[in-house]
Amino acid sequence: MAPMIWQRIDGLWRALIPVSVTVMLVILSMVPIPLDGYGPVAPMFALMGIYYWAIHRPDLMPLVSVFAVGVLQDVLTGVALGLNALILLVVYWTVLHQRRFFLGKSFYLMWMGFGLVAAMASCITWIAVSVVGWHANPVLPLAFQLILTFALFPGVAWILMQTQRGFLRG
Repeated sequence: MAPMIWQRIDGLWRALIPVSVTVMLVILSMVPIPLDGYGPVAPMFALMGIYYWAIHRPDLMPLVSVFAVGVLQDVLTGVALGLNALILLVVYWTVLHQRRFFLGKSFYLMWMGFGLVAAMASCITWIAVSVVGWHANPVLPLAFQLILTFALFPGVAWILMQTQRGFLRG
């Protein structure tokens, strides 16, 4: 009886790993880096997590979790409530429907797919922020953010792969 309870608790904790790691990525993106102008170009770490888990373990990253991660990011960054939640939901839905294309393919293909998804997310962000602010925001910071996000994806994906292999076998 007792081992069965511990197995269920272990299973529950393991099921929470993708959401927990993605929340940590949101928090990581909030860490202040003492560089002039870093804030607007901070990498989209949460987007990396959502993209990765949508391909590899969508069963452990349900829509409600994606929405919650987005709202948390909205609250922490101070942007319009729901903006990041909407973007992460669009990314999740898009990747989930293309999941079979990425499974079993090379990392390079997954990385290029991430670049397209990140560009799409950047465009949606720029349009939404420009519409809400009633003026066109500068594109250059968003371009640098996209480049930095794309460049850091392999390292973050490697960490997510190790997390998946270590805690989420099967």
